[in-house]
Amino acid sequence: MFTKKSNSSGMAEERTRSYFPDYPLLPETHAQLEQMTANDAMNCAKNTLDAFKWTFLPSVLKYAPSPQGQLNVSMLILHIRAQFDWDYIKDMKKYMSTVKANDPGDYRNTEKFYANQYQSQIIIKLMELDLYYKQSLILPQFGLKNCVQPLTFSFLPLNYYSGYPVKSCSRSDNRELLLKRDYYMCRATGRYDLELGKMASNGVVGDGKYWKEIDNHVYDHTVSADYLQAAHIIPYSLNNFDEKTPEEVYKYQVIWKTLQAFSGFDLSTLKGTEINKPSNMVMLCPTAHKMHDDLRLSFSPVTGQPTRFKVNTFGETNGWFGLVKDDTTTLNIKNELLIMDSGIDPTYLAIHHAICVILEESGIYPELKKDRLEEYIKLDEKYILGD
Repeated sequence: MFTKKSNSSGMAEERTRSYFPDYPLLPETHAQLEQMTANDAMNCAKNTLDAFKWTFLPSVLKYAPSPQGQLNVSMLILHIRAQFDWDYIKDMKKYMSTVKANDPGDYRNTEKFYANQYQSQIIIKLMELDLYYKQSLILPQFGLKNCVQPLTFSFLPLNYYSGYPVKSCSRSDNRELLLKRDYYMCRATGRYDLELGKMASNGVVGDGKYWKEIDNHVYDHTVSADYLQAAHIIPYSLNNFDEKTPEEVYKYQVIWKTLQAFSGFDLSTLKGTEINKPSNMVMLCPTAHKMHDDLRLSFSPVTGQPTRFKVNTFGETNGWFGLVKDDTTTLNIKNELLIMDSGIDPTYLAIHHAICVILEESGIYPELKKDRLEEYIKLDEKYILGD
């Protein structure tokens, strides 16, 4: 089956379907490609990946946390494919102008040759994109940036990364403000902060609802306490670099541009010390904090309840994290219904959750965890033995 149109010479111009047999070819020009709807672009990108049996890239496409993020990922995939689609069609047109009408067998063999050639080239470029998302999107969330690499595709603007604003800063948090905002409670486990006990011993009158909860269970130990920590939702380490080294600055521009394009949100608001603002932090106990930083714990919105979020655990932690008092929690957030200067920004929660789900659905978490362990060993050896 072919899609056909007539050219000026009257010869049937065939756009073969054996190149990608299960779905239509891409638009024939760059302008038409850019005009594709978000839904069409995503479906075409998904079908392209399905043809090659990818696992990680489809998860990146599917779980990008916004429609704009999904469109951005889709267009990268389609631009990669378009380079070779258009070359393929051009070569086939050139061949068709010389092939004899009575030699269809020769045409099919030649078409198959070109199809295999260009499919191989597409696979190579998609492998680059796959590795790019692992090294420049996922691993930096683990605190590893030594493998960060930019995309070098010809269709990207020259300043695609260098134009992104980044600024380094020191880590800080307003723990007292965050404790009050989050009700002196780990928002994942329900553990209370030890500060409440300290306040009681000092004779400080606290909020009655906390004391009532603790008094009701003081003997059956169903209420536990811990020293809560202020956890960054988008990692602080993404703003921890040497601004005096151009190569280092560029590396972090790659990281932030990659994260912003994937998310579809404006993340320039996290530049410099802004990454330490309350909207990017949540109070967690040490166990939950570690799980959160390891991308094994996330918060996702409950439909129809603007301040209610599901507590998700993944992988080896899924099912045994019985410390969670409830599978949902209330978070004071910034949205159209509740405006709080210190509220959590739900877009940051959505980005973190999306990355957790991608790792779970694609099954690559053990691989990346191994990469991280090997990187830590290298860093330790460098620290002990020197360069």
